[in-house]
Amino acid sequence: MLPALRDPTDRPALDFAGDRLTYRELASVAGALAAELAGRTRVAVWATPSLHTAVGVVAALAAGVPAVPVNPKVGERELGPGALAMQRAIKAALDPYDILNPGKVIG
Repeated sequence: MLPALRDPTDRPALDFAGDRLTYRELASVAGALAAELAGRTRVAVWATPSLHTAVGVVAALAAGVPAVPVNPKVGERELGPGALAMQRAIKAALDPYDILNPGKVIG
């Protein structure tokens, strides 16, 4: 895992337009999502300036899986079910932190 997430603190780690996670929260969310991603060949993540994108990329890195940034202007049909499932997984992982803006994630 990334060095700052090995022994996480309550210092702010991510802040996107008021959506915030501490290092401890990021370690928890990204760690849980990384466990789901382990063994995949790659994951697609919407390339937006958002907490969701950052968490998806950190989780992929923690799982040792390449994160493929995808232009959000690409339609859902073109992405296929695997990419959409990834976005839903990110959304579900962040739900406990009550920081979601549903417009930012497909699902």
